Amino acid sequence: MSRMEDWEKAGLRDFFTSDIRAEAIAIDMAKFFSGRVSITSPKTSSDAIDKILHHCESVQLIMDKKAVTKDILSNYLMQKGICFSPGSTKQTLIQRILHHWRSSFKIPAISASPEVHPPAQEVVHTEQVIEELPVNVLSRQFAVWFFRKLNETSLTLNDLWPDAQCVLRVTQNDSVTDDQAHGCEAVLEKLLETKKKFQITFNPNINLSGVQGRISPHGLVLVVCCGTLHVVNRWVGVFESAFQLVQDPSTGPNNWKCKNVKIELRSTQQEMLPTLNDCLSIQDIVELPIENQGNLPR
Repeated sequence: MSRMEDWEKAGLRDFFTSDIRAEAIAIDMAKFFSGRVSITSPKTSSDAIDKILHHCESVQLIMDKKAVTKDILSNYLMQKGICFSPGSTKQTLIQRILHHWRSSFKIPAISASPEVHPPAQEVVHTEQVIEELPVNVLSRQFAVWFFRKLNETSLTLNDLWPDAQCVLRVTQNDSVTDDQAHGCEAVLEKLLETKKKFQITFNPNINLSGVQGRISPHGLVLVVCCGTLHVVNRWVGVFESAFQLVQDPSTGPNNWKCKNVKIELRSTQQEMLPTLNDCLSIQDIVELPIENQGNLPR
C-alpha cells in the first residue's frame, strides 16, 4: 500500500503523462507490481499509473529505477521551464523535480485567517536569529569538535560521563544491525571500533539545516546533527545523530560532556547532503519547540 503524500502522487501522475517514454515506464512498472501483488495487468497507461500510485511505497523507489534516465528527467524539467546545470547528477535532477512538485501540488493547510508570507529579508533575519541562539552555537561547536576527534580517533574517556550510554544502528542495503554500549569505556570502544571497522570519515552538515540544539523539558541540552559518510574520497552514505550533554562544573564553567549518544549510519548511493528534516530517527528531538531556547541550563 502506498505511503506517498497527495502532492507526490499528483507529481508522479504529471510526470508519467509528460512523455511517451515515461508512459512506457509506467506500464512496465505496473506489470511488475501486478505480478508481485497478484492483481490484473494494466489495460491502459492511465490504469498503469493508478496501480503504481496505489502499490508503490515511495517516490524515490520509482525515480531510482534504471529506466528513469537523466534524459527523461531533464526533458521533464525543460517542459516545466525549470533551470538546471547540464552536469547535474540524476539525484540533483530528482530533487529539482520534487521541489517543483511541492510548490505546485502541495495544498497548504486551511486556516481561519489568510496565510501571510513574510518578506524574504525577514525570513533570512529569523534564521540568523535562530542560528545564533546559545544552544545552537554550542551545538555547532560541539558537532565540529566531536566528529573531528572521532575522525582522528582522539576521543578520550574524559570526553564522556562515566555512566554514558550509546545506541548505534548500521543500515546496509536490507540489513539492519543494532548495538548498544553502557559506561564510558564501552561507549568509547564502540565508537572507535565502528569507525575502524568501516574505515569511515564523518562529514557533519554544520549549517542550521544540519545541526541544531534543543533544551529538553527536563533542562538537558540535546544536540542533533546529520551529515555524510566517506571512505577515503568515496561517498558511501549518510549519518544522523543525537547527543545528550550535561555540564561538568568540576572542570570549568563551559565544559560539556556526552551523557548519551545515538548514531545511525546508513549506506546510500544518493549523493545529497542530508538535513535534519530528513532524519526520522531523531525527529522527536527536532520537533521540540525552538521557543524559549535562549538560555543554557546552569
